[in-house]
Amino acid sequence: MPWVTLDMEMDQVEAAIPKFELVLKDEPNAHAAYLELGRAWIRQEQFGKALPLLQKAVELSPDSGIAHFELGLALVKTGSWEAAAPAFETAVAKAPRSAEAHFDLGGVYARLKRIPEATQEFETTLKLDPDHYKANLVYGHMLLLERKPMAALPKLQKAAKLQPDAGEPHLYLAQTYSLLGQEQNARREGALAERMRGNESHP
Repeated sequence: MPWVTLDMEMDQVEAAIPKFELVLKDEPNAHAAYLELGRAWIRQEQFGKALPLLQKAVELSPDSGIAHFELGLALVKTGSWEAAAPAFETAVAKAPRSAEAHFDLGGVYARLKRIPEATQEFETTLKLDPDHYKANLVYGHMLLLERKPMAALPKLQKAAKLQPDAGEPHLYLAQTYSLLGQEQNARREGALAERMRGNESHP
């Protein structure tokens, strides 16, 4: 099941916030209002404001996978990586077919250096969505950092193919080829990364 997201322009999010706040004044136990207000603050990148609202949403509706997922996002954005892991674990348990939930859990595990668990989550993400750009990129980079260049290579090549204008996959590919002793390929990818970085800074 794909996660539902707030599909509205930023000015619409701003307009929605006071409406959700009014709902909570009248209905202080309205789970959906806590959830939607928390999600609105996430869209506004006000993660500190989102966090207590989403914690309340989870408290009121502990079986809500989306509430756990959004709480995990807010925890990651506020640097609470340890606390984010169980939030995303619950989200994955509630929606095992969500590639995005598996990817975010994998990212948390990778940050916490729980490499076997991260590997499993990234593999599951790519089974569900082989063209998931960030999963290919982040998983490939993790394998590179673990000094497994042969395993990293196809993931990073796929990431570069999925987003041909992105410099990051080429930067990691240069490092991967260097570890493999393929210096000509490393120089080529390094040059591509530099060129794309220049394009990003001069739109």
